[in-house]
Amino acid sequence: MGTISIIAIAACLLQVTVAVYTRRAFPTFDLPLIVLVFFSFRSGTRRGFALGIVVGIVNAFFTIAPFWLTVFLYAGIGAAVGAVSRWFYRESLFAFIFLVACSGLFLYLVGAFIGPAHPFANIGIADYLGRLILPAALYNALASLFIFYFLKAMRV
Repeated sequence: MGTISIIAIAACLLQVTVAVYTRRAFPTFDLPLIVLVFFSFRSGTRRGFALGIVVGIVNAFFTIAPFWLTVFLYAGIGAAVGAVSRWFYRESLFAFIFLVACSGLFLYLVGAFIGPAHPFANIGIADYLGRLILPAALYNALASLFIFYFLKAMRV
């Protein structure tokens, strides 16, 4: 669990420092979420929950969302992916991409409705879904393709 936690913390720090510069061109991917789903998918419910707490705490320091919301969301996603993983073949790339897309959609939708700022003040919910949430979830799924093979090659 120690190596996995270090990789997850490194993913959070990379998200804050490097991924910020990709926002101008296209929606940025959520690297901590992808790493959390990868390890929860392979490890199960308990480790997914524990890693979700670690990722949530580290990620909460760098967001404007309430601390409890970030920790509970990431812990819940880790536990849910770990619980659902027994229904999928753990080496399946498509199952992993599907779980990353669903987790990203859930995270962004809950963040939109419970988050610190109400996003529907100037645009409608359909525009918000079509222009921000769905492209970000799909971009997470696309980025997870490369991260899946990278983490699998590391043999952690």
